[in-house]
Amino acid sequence: YYVVLHNLSNYRPEIFLKNLMGNRMKNDILNTALAGALLAISCLYNVANASIINIDMATQAGIYNGTGAASDTGTFWNDAGTVNGTYQNLLQSDGVTATNIGLQLRGWGGTYNYSGANKLTYDRFYGPSTGYAYVDINGLSANTYYDIYAYASYWNSQYSVDGAAPATATGNSLTTAWVEGDQYVKLTGLADAMGNLTLTVYAGGGSEWTTIAGLQISDSVAANAVPEPSTLAIFAIGLMGLASRRFKKPA
Repeated sequence: YYVVLHNLSNYRPEIFLKNLMGNRMKNDILNTALAGALLAISCLYNVANASIINIDMATQAGIYNGTGAASDTGTFWNDAGTVNGTYQNLLQSDGVTATNIGLQLRGWGGTYNYSGANKLTYDRFYGPSTGYAYVDINGLSANTYYDIYAYASYWNSQYSVDGAAPATATGNSLTTAWVEGDQYVKLTGLADAMGNLTLTVYAGGGSEWTTIAGLQISDSVAANAVPEPSTLAIFAIGLMGLASRRFKKPA
């Protein structure tokens, strides 16, 4: 009883409340710092793990199973072998992860293939020499940027996303030593409010035919819309430094 009474007699509510508020502020700052660190780690993960969808067109020579020009190690390619076909729920390059993304091909005239080791560029869809052919992409995230890698085969072809300035691939080399402007072009497009994006292809540079041999769709541009990883790391470290200073007692 003496101990209890002694403690009660020394109880000072103003000190208790001050300590309570101080601890609460410390916890708030610590929680903020931890949240900043988790945000940085999460964004770093998203930047490093952009999803890639590979599509091999006109697969008469077989389905390609290697890597493309996009920065990705996945080797699975969706089979789009039918002229002007529709393809839905395409898989990511790991061959396992399903998506809502699909394709509609239109305006293409037929398929052609050469004999060779590179199954991606040795077969192709061809279109008119004076008109246009299209690849309509659907199921994308609305109002989101995507990188589109379009692969040519043998003939010069020009590629454009939703009316943007076209890029030309000569298609001269059919090897897998991917060179931009030769076997492929890289375009950036913005999906509309419905998640749609259209790739327009037409003959360029005196080419006789419009061609497409493959496609890669990457959301890496969307991931890069967040602050750079280094910026996020500095932000998180700054928050943790602020928290550590709050804990220090004045000398």
